[in-house]
Amino acid sequence: MTEFNDRRALDHVRVAQLLVDIGWPGPVPVIVQATQSTNADVAELASAGAPEGTCVVAEEQKAGRGRLGRDWSSPPYAGLWMSVLVRPGDIPRSRWTWLPLIAGLAAHDSMRLLEHIPVALKWPNDLVFGVDSQAAAPRKLGGILSEAVSGPSETGGDGVVIGIGINVALAADELPTPQATSLLVEAFLYEEQTRRGVSLKHWEEFEDVADHCTVCHKCASPCPVKIDFGEVSMNMRNLLRKMGQKSFRPGNALSMAFLNATSPDKINLMRSAMVGVGFKAQRLAHDLLSRLARKQTSAPRSTVGAAPIKEKR
Repeated sequence: MTEFNDRRALDHVRVAQLLVDIGWPGPVPVIVQATQSTNADVAELASAGAPEGTCVVAEEQKAGRGRLGRDWSSPPYAGLWMSVLVRPGDIPRSRWTWLPLIAGLAAHDSMRLLEHIPVALKWPNDLVFGVDSQAAAPRKLGGILSEAVSGPSETGGDGVVIGIGINVALAADELPTPQATSLLVEAFLYEEQTRRGVSLKHWEEFEDVADHCTVCHKCASPCPVKIDFGEVSMNMRNLLRKMGQKSFRPGNALSMAFLNATSPDKINLMRSAMVGVGFKAQRLAHDLLSRLARKQTSAPRSTVGAAPIKEKR
């Protein structure tokens, strides 16, 4: 099983602020580190009289459930696992069956608004990619599970717990089935696959972007788009490792070894080697190569005629 220690937990303060910004009328969601099942947690709160809108979000589910009692893989910090309580009140029970369909449509529309992610609904309760593709079967991204619960009449009576699970940053060996996928993989691959296909060059460019970020969180304050690019960069690096496309770069390896060193003797030794020896080797190489290039730079070849036309993509 893949383990990514650099995945980030949900920012409780940011979640609360975003709910205030959109005018969320319900209670502030309860975010827990780990639980057996968010549906079970909300069902217990509902029986105790919790108000409508009560919501539990888990960083990890240890016994999540899908449709028909199937297990739902929910590793730590890799997705959105949440359940919310709805109390339909006087609405006849025969119409409660619309609730999971409405929840699925809401989840679908939310991701469509998020950078136009091309997710589709596979009724009654699956969020999928690849519905329009003729090359392969749709890949499941998430699902909806609703369960009726009882509750005291003074708090609205019986209700429905609606659970939503969305794979965000799962690696290949964390996905429950070969037909499953995650948002991180699809968000990167979709445009390249539909436009001109994925090549090794694309992975190299992706790695350049991932390695550019030092996770210093000093890009801009406040962030104009409310996205923690440090977290995005770590997910990108995780994806590269999972896909087997993370290349070995000696400079990066030495830098990380120096930054992670804790022993004073090791730090001094690495500093002497990297700064003292490294800079001298760099200067020597520069002097040798500059002599070889001096002839060309002192009398470069003349350019005549029209410049060749090159196609830009």
